[in-house]
Amino acid sequence: MKNIANSSVKYMVWLCCLILSPSLWADGTAPQSVPTDTLENLFREEMSHFPQEKLYLQTDRGIYMSGETLWFRAHLVDALMLKQANASRYVYVELVNPLGNLVERVKIRPDSLGCFYGHIPLGEDLPEGNYSLRAYTWFMQNIGEEYFPHKLIYISDPVSEAISPEISYSAENNDVHAEIHFLSKPDNRSVTPTQAILFPDGDRDKEGKVLSLEGENIHYTFKKKEISASRTFLLQTVYDGKISNRYFRIPELSKTFDVAFFPEGGHAAQSTTIKMAFKAIDADGLSTEVEGQVFDEEGQVCADFKSQHLGMGSFRMYYVPGKKYHAVCSDGTGVSKRFDLPEPSPDAISLNTLWSKDYLRVSLSKSPDTPLGTSLILVAHLRGIVLYAQPWDDKQNYVDFEKDFFPAGIVHFLLVDEGRNILSERLVFSLQKSALAQTEVRLDRENYLAREKVDMDIQIKDINGNPMSGNFALAVVDRTDVKPDTVSNIVSTLLLTSDLKGHIESPLSYLQDNRSSSYALDLLMMTQGWRKYNIPEVLKGNVTSALPYNLELGDEVSGKVEGLFSALKEGNISLLALKDSLIGIELTKPDRNGRFVFDKLEYPSGTHY
Repeated sequence: MKNIANSSVKYMVWLCCLILSPSLWADGTAPQSVPTDTLENLFREEMSHFPQEKLYLQTDRGIYMSGETLWFRAHLVDALMLKQANASRYVYVELVNPLGNLVERVKIRPDSLGCFYGHIPLGEDLPEGNYSLRAYTWFMQNIGEEYFPHKLIYISDPVSEAISPEISYSAENNDVHAEIHFLSKPDNRSVTPTQAILFPDGDRDKEGKVLSLEGENIHYTFKKKEISASRTFLLQTVYDGKISNRYFRIPELSKTFDVAFFPEGGHAAQSTTIKMAFKAIDADGLSTEVEGQVFDEEGQVCADFKSQHLGMGSFRMYYVPGKKYHAVCSDGTGVSKRFDLPEPSPDAISLNTLWSKDYLRVSLSKSPDTPLGTSLILVAHLRGIVLYAQPWDDKQNYVDFEKDFFPAGIVHFLLVDEGRNILSERLVFSLQKSALAQTEVRLDRENYLAREKVDMDIQIKDINGNPMSGNFALAVVDRTDVKPDTVSNIVSTLLLTSDLKGHIESPLSYLQDNRSSSYALDLLMMTQGWRKYNIPEVLKGNVTSALPYNLELGDEVSGKVEGLFSALKEGNISLLALKDSLIGIELTKPDRNGRFVFDKLEYPSGTHY
């Protein structure tokens, strides 16, 4: 989405474009052939049995008030080519509250152009808080819910415009003490509500705790057994005759943190200098900045390090045979912890990569005494399609790829032995600016009056200035109320986060056009795992044979004619589709046993048959 409004116009227009190159291959070449019993064919067979889809969910904004309508567009694409996909005929969009409970689900079918869009009405009694939108097709359930795209939104209670609870927390043994102070808006004056009820597990259907309103501050202690897995509670207040409900999350007050270390290529080789990446997270599972040192068994300092981006960083170190190493890390609060580094392997062979200006160099690191062997194969695939698979030349120390050899996205390098065992893996992100559309917006004038018609000309071009075609979704909102999304967009979702395991904080921060972002992006590639296809099984020839969830081609209504009507073997059975009024009639005939099926029905969500 992009802010394309003129500074003198009171509106911000967001444009979400999905522009696709006519060919997957950035340099116009076909993938390399595999020498024997092609690995490429195994990947191709896996994709033919298990094609995959990706979704990006676009909303008109990120903040709503209860009682409003949330409008969205779901961009459904083929996971390989990133082109519009319409194999699945329905998209499900769900609104989930901070407790993880389903609030609303809508089922959307495509329009005549194959576009999925719709809306979710937000109930007027929805408590204020951080909600999540998730979208998926029936077929995408084969990968699992963790693969579904999620989008965070904030729903505000209009009553909160008058009174705002401010809460501070402190730990007391295993309990958490909360001190609540109420302020009126907009003057930030201390006020006392008429009534305050706290629901420890966030469930309003259960009996809440009526809080004492004596004094300026209200106190409540959460016993350990009261704190739910979501660490979320609900506070209901009555002020000026109006009821307000709001979710709050109890923060993790522990100052603990964890640091994980990742040798490049997955394994640490002895008697050679290796690159070690690390990632630090706090008790809430979010990044935290750390610094520290690496020590050997004798207490000698071997390396210094400091996180550079969202708790991640890297350093170089040398593994001496027979020695073990540990790191002592400290965060910004002064807490220090010790962590053991991964133990080296005497026969480890690891992939190393390095981007230069015009090429990507892939090399190997290993102990000088480790034989390389003559049957190693270097494989590179992008979203499941093999781009390169060739025997590793033991007389050459590296393989260079031109910068434009790989299309945009995550390239997964594998070093495979003769038994098709993976010896090393390395992820690399190929950022091809040529794959991104250039958007130009022209307004018909510089200034507008309130509610005056605005004409604009939107041109979508490739990097060479040639016009392109695609699907577009545009939202117009008041820019004084809504800020542009600087956390994620369609590019970061489809090219980055959808192919990585785990939660990625601020994915857009990795796709900025500067050296620090490029460095952070490579750290992300070293500390996150590739997901989707089970590559070790594919290499063994164990491709996916059966899937629990089929492509959803439409609704299906089936049954059996019994009783008086069972004698009408030659008669038609009619199915009436109703939504406010009659919107369709379907006809079919039963078989000789009276069974019938209406399939491939495509009627909107909320249709009654």
